[in-house]
Amino acid sequence: MALDAEGTQEPPTPPEILARAQKIRNIGIIAHIDAGKTTTTERMLYYSGFSRRIGDVDDGDTVMDYMQQERERGITIQSAAITFGWRDAQINLIDTPGHVDFTFEVERSIRVLDGAVVIIDGVTGVQAQTETVWRQADRYRLPRLVFVNKLDRVGGGLDKTLHHLRTRFPTAIPLVCQLPLVRVGPHNSDQGGRWELMDQALRRGFNAQPTGPRGSLLAGVIDVVTQELLEFDPASEGSVIRRTPLTSETPNAEPGPLSLVATAARQARVELVEALAERDDQLMEAFLDTEDHLRLPATNLQGAIRRLTLANRGVPVLCGSAYRNTGVQPLLDAVLDYLPSPVDATRPTVAVPSRRTPGQVDVVRVPFSDTANLCALAFKVIYDARRGPMVFVRVYSGTLQTRMTVVNAHRREKERVNKLLTMYANDVEEVPQIAVGDIGVILGLKHTRTGDTLLGTTTATAKANAPLPKLRGVEPPPPVFFCSVEPASAAEEKSLNQALDRLLLEDPSLHVTADAETGQTLLSGMGELHLEIVKDRLLRDYKVNAEVGSIRIAYRETVCQTVTHSIRYDREVLGKLGRVDVSVRVSPLPEADLVVPTTATANRDVEDGGVGKDNTCDITQALRGLVLSEDDDHDGGSVNRPGTRPASAGPLDAAEVATALRTGINQALSRGPLLGFQTARVHVEVTRLRLYGEASSPAALRAGTAQAVRQALMQAENDLLEPMMDVAVQVPREYVGVAMSDLSGARRARVSGMTDDGAPSGDQGVEGNVSINQIIHAQVPLSALLGYSSALRSLTAGTGTFTMQLVGYGTMTSQQKKLVMKETRGYE
Repeated sequence: MALDAEGTQEPPTPPEILARAQKIRNIGIIAHIDAGKTTTTERMLYYSGFSRRIGDVDDGDTVMDYMQQERERGITIQSAAITFGWRDAQINLIDTPGHVDFTFEVERSIRVLDGAVVIIDGVTGVQAQTETVWRQADRYRLPRLVFVNKLDRVGGGLDKTLHHLRTRFPTAIPLVCQLPLVRVGPHNSDQGGRWELMDQALRRGFNAQPTGPRGSLLAGVIDVVTQELLEFDPASEGSVIRRTPLTSETPNAEPGPLSLVATAARQARVELVEALAERDDQLMEAFLDTEDHLRLPATNLQGAIRRLTLANRGVPVLCGSAYRNTGVQPLLDAVLDYLPSPVDATRPTVAVPSRRTPGQVDVVRVPFSDTANLCALAFKVIYDARRGPMVFVRVYSGTLQTRMTVVNAHRREKERVNKLLTMYANDVEEVPQIAVGDIGVILGLKHTRTGDTLLGTTTATAKANAPLPKLRGVEPPPPVFFCSVEPASAAEEKSLNQALDRLLLEDPSLHVTADAETGQTLLSGMGELHLEIVKDRLLRDYKVNAEVGSIRIAYRETVCQTVTHSIRYDREVLGKLGRVDVSVRVSPLPEADLVVPTTATANRDVEDGGVGKDNTCDITQALRGLVLSEDDDHDGGSVNRPGTRPASAGPLDAAEVATALRTGINQALSRGPLLGFQTARVHVEVTRLRLYGEASSPAALRAGTAQAVRQALMQAENDLLEPMMDVAVQVPREYVGVAMSDLSGARRARVSGMTDDGAPSGDQGVEGNVSINQIIHAQVPLSALLGYSSALRSLTAGTGTFTMQLVGYGTMTSQQKKLVMKETRGYE
């Protein structure tokens, strides 16, 4: 079946294909940095039997963090994919970075997932980057569950995290499926120790000394759904789980070791059943039949939790400590029980030409069928020295097979699939096909990039002269830092260019430009760490002998006044005479009129005719004048209305003219007249356009428009803008004053408010404090944040953390502009 707007009834999918797809889980692990993503993944691989030993981040021997830079720094830099089995199912898991500089890695992974595990540090609770990745998951309506990690540490607790979930994400409904336990007294149950809920014990002043496995505060968890106590045997590294039923016959009054636990388990189940019944009609009917919260079968509760999770109306919450080998197997069970299979997941949409209304498009959902035409999304590309480009794809429809020919819908290129692979972090297994709903890797594609749609040849052939169906891609955000990179000698230039090409292939958030005045190659990225990693890979991985300059901020340039300028472009272009008359008006845009760049709405490609989200353009007056004056004294040819084209190749249709104009504007705005930075807050209007038949080719139009805009920019009074960052600074309450003074003083911050980051009012922490941490929200110039991480740690005795995100561009003082101009030019 082709992807079109008619006959949208899906072809029947064989039961065996559906059965297989229902046992697939395409999931990702997302979190704030250092919440334990990779540690949790390593335990998953160990308990599933994939690996024979547990990798350790501190030792640098994890399966998922295989890059040398990752192992040295102890952080995830690139998202890594791995496939392993659990029970009778297949899990395709992607471990994502937690550092803000690599947010784009998270975005392109989330784009192809069906569900996610959000890991939250049980000591610090929801942190700023947790909110960022949660919003990313919200954009794609991604069902998720929460694993509250690190409950083995003093200061941890479940209640604080639940409070954070409810206050930071008001639409999220936590469904508490587990509770953490401590041991009071001798921790050997044969010697009569007493179990107690962790949060209850901490509130009553329990001396939080490690009593659990391997010196852990966490001794076990309650499974609220099955009403069992789970203990993870430290001698077997948590592989053996002892399950003790907490039946209704467990005496409440007797001071036995399970008395408090049994009471807490029953109360938690009552609350869970009521939360589910309030939102799920099927469970409400089952409850009305029994009228007993405890007699409802666990399968009924699991079904209700799954339905609410798939509908994004509930978030299952589990707990444990991955480092202490506690709670990981139940987490894997929850992935299968509650997160969607490809059959359950929301199917993506594509825009296709309408057969009912010519010239229009219809939005249709991609059919989930192995017999439909192929529709797949390339979400990541890695260059391997031996294999060449490795293209990671998610197959949404059809079946991808070895040796088949596919069509890249974005580039209208046919490509041949040489081999198909299943990834196991840095290892691979060759497979004959990638079925619908699955994730895999293609070898042999030369033109495919991140975000491209791959189609079967039947779909592409049927629409050879029409726009091809395209899945929603992934747009990188604009860069905010840059550095120069030059070969140490002329002999190294080829190696450097080849290395840069491969890095750009892997990382679309990386930008390479050439400075026309200095001849330097400029490398731009998302942050200091991002560029440091790229520099390290250039020198170490690619062994390029290059000179890399210091990392600098990518400022923007703008105009302060309206300028009108006209030119006659009359010169040879691509070996042919080119002529065009262009008049433009360049004016400043108020900040309020600007669409702020984000990960989801970043600068568009020149191919799409955009001028970026930092600027706007208007070409309607020029086009309208040409179209309406076709019969006037217009000695230079004509412009045809869209959809018409004369037999001669000379005259252009309006769509071609529009594309050429926008492309020329984009080229001119990519470099300002002051220091060569990209422009922002500039509005360009093409007020008049005159064509001269064959001489007014698209190339001449582009070049003439670009020249007119550049000259207008040079005539205007220009100004510098600096990146402004939305900053969330998390500090203990006693350091709020000093952190606030530092921000509003030397760092020129505009503080917008402060939120409570602690436990709910009345909940006692380990030392009896309420609401220990505060979050300061502010807008800060990026230049004032250089080195801020070290400064904040110094101000707060190592306890402060912060995250930042580009929010727009702001004006600078005259003194700041002088400093930047001196730094860039070498003189004021």
